[in-house]
Amino acid sequence: MATKTTSLKKTGKAAAAVSARSAGTPLNHKHLLEQKQKLKTRMMGVQFAGRKPVLFIDFPRTLKQEELVDLLDGVEALGVATLVHGVSSKKAPKVTEHIRIVDKEKRDEACSAADFAVLFEHDQVQFARGAGCVPVAPHIDDEATPDYNPVMEKGDGFYFKNRTKWEVFAAIVRALETYRFPYDWNNVVKESVKKA
Repeated sequence: MATKTTSLKKTGKAAAAVSARSAGTPLNHKHLLEQKQKLKTRMMGVQFAGRKPVLFIDFPRTLKQEELVDLLDGVEALGVATLVHGVSSKKAPKVTEHIRIVDKEKRDEACSAADFAVLFEHDQVQFARGAGCVPVAPHIDDEATPDYNPVMEKGDGFYFKNRTKWEVFAAIVRALETYRFPYDWNNVVKESVKKA
């Protein structure tokens, strides 16, 4: 299945990983996870030296302000560290203990530092996978976007069929719950990186 070129620039270590994959070199998901920890610490501070999840949300400009606010209120209630990109200064949510705004120049680094990313445009999923970042994205079909099934231990991400704030939030909660189980999370990352 052909995919569009990603709108995320391929810079830094994540770009090297994606380039290695396109050159036929398999990505090492364990190495990506080690690099991710260093990026987390650099972007979020030393409190992220342990195993704490980081979410990246790349909002499209077309998302309504009230959907943005409601979704971020829900994410704030979950207490997950969140890096947010794609909001104009007029729409910028309140920066809180858990939510930080990322400017355009730091978008790729934020995606690479995150454990999972809410991406509303499917063409960004490949970059996230190559960065070891598990996608939370629109469902295309069961082959292109197999939703993680914890019973079967299969799937490479957490997908939503409709772009409603509630379906997106439910996919975030499923990802966060899976993150709490290192064996399961490792399987999801491994499957996701295989598709990069």
